[in-house]
Amino acid sequence: MKRSLVLWPLFLLVLATTAVLLLRACRLSLLSVGVAGAWNFCPAEPPGLSAEAGRAGDLQRIVARLEAELAARQRSCAAMPKPAPPPLELPKEAGPPRVQQTAELKPPPPPPPPPKPVDLPADRWNRGDLSILEGCWKLGRETQASWGRATEICQVKTGRICFGKGGSGDRETSMVCPTFGPISCQAHVSASFPGDNQLHTTQPPVTCTPAPNSWNGPQNALTCTRVSDTLARCTDALGFEYEFRR
Repeated sequence: MKRSLVLWPLFLLVLATTAVLLLRACRLSLLSVGVAGAWNFCPAEPPGLSAEAGRAGDLQRIVARLEAELAARQRSCAAMPKPAPPPLELPKEAGPPRVQQTAELKPPPPPPPPPKPVDLPADRWNRGDLSILEGCWKLGRETQASWGRATEICQVKTGRICFGKGGSGDRETSMVCPTFGPISCQAHVSASFPGDNQLHTTQPPVTCTPAPNSWNGPQNALTCTRVSDTLARCTDALGFEYEFRR
């Protein structure tokens, strides 16, 4: 019985304290003394915080509106056609008009050279036409031969034979010997076609330069046979062969 008398007052005190705290949390007051400031768990919001929250909402709405306007303008610009390029204007030239210059035409290629004339045509050779001999010809090629009593080996140059009208002409030969030095000889020649399809030449004996070197005549008479349109082959009485060509 005594214990229950002690617990009931304690229970009522806890219940009263709980009620006071709940009323303060809901902004209700049963006491008007300084206890209210110490037990107030629901203080009022500062007025500045409410104003800043309102400004933040306004800024968000402005940003959303500007973003919508920008997107609309981008869509409008993309749909617009591109402007056409400006028209081409020809340059304006001052002063009197100039004479139009035409491109120089490339000259035509030169005509091909005419075919070389046949030096020794077969038909004229066969009928003994001495006019085909007119002009100068090379006779033989550079070679070596003995000269004089000492049988010295000399360097013989390519000979030359030249004809005028009627088969009359001159024949030249020259050589260089180790001891005697240079030697040159020139003799008058006569050509003929006696009817055997061969060309014959004769020449007299002559004195060469320097004397007393000489060039025998009958041994150097030539007998020539036509080989082609440009070549005849000649032999002398000593058995030496010479090419007869231009």
